[in-house]
Amino acid sequence: MSYEHLVIHIEDGIATVTMNRPEVLNGLHPPAHAEMERVWDELGENDDVRVAILTGAGRAFNAGGDLKDMQDRLSVDPAGGSGISAAAGRRIIYNLLSFEKPLIAAINGHAIGLGATLGLLCDVVVVSDKAMIGDPHINIGLVPGDGGLAVWTMLAGPNRAKEFMMLGSTVSADEAFRVGLVNRVVGRDDVMATARQLAERLVQGP
Repeated sequence: MSYEHLVIHIEDGIATVTMNRPEVLNGLHPPAHAEMERVWDELGENDDVRVAILTGAGRAFNAGGDLKDMQDRLSVDPAGGSGISAAAGRRIIYNLLSFEKPLIAAINGHAIGLGATLGLLCDVVVVSDKAMIGDPHINIGLVPGDGGLAVWTMLAGPNRAKEFMMLGSTVSADEAFRVGLVNRVVGRDDVMATARQLAERLVQGP
């Protein structure tokens, strides 16, 4: 597996997938998006992997789409869009959901928009007590797509989800835990250690 924008480390049955664009808070532009689409199929077929952890490099988990890249593309071709097709948007979610091995989110920092969706769709979510989670698509006149509205509704319930989505709210880690979005809130320095401990327990399972 060769990746430019993801770092993949496999050890003792655990694959750690690190989104590695810290200079843009791990926001996804088309090449990074394409890598996130295919990594789950490749790890799913790898017999050396029994559990996976998804995290981000630097101070953020994932800030969603790379807005600067989008602006640059639109300045060149106003009709060209973001460079990420609707089909690609579906693939990144469907491929993650189709991953048949346990997947732990180690949310080390802010998770916004698509970043929140990717984290919250994982099977177990460990989050830093300093992180904020939200889907502010509505603040720029967009529907919270890419599965955002669905996963927030499933985890927090319809009324809370509608409020969060319509106001474009971001919530603290403690609030996210209170409403059922995440499993564990720990200190920032303990996020990966906690995720790793959970992964090690899962590796020993049947």
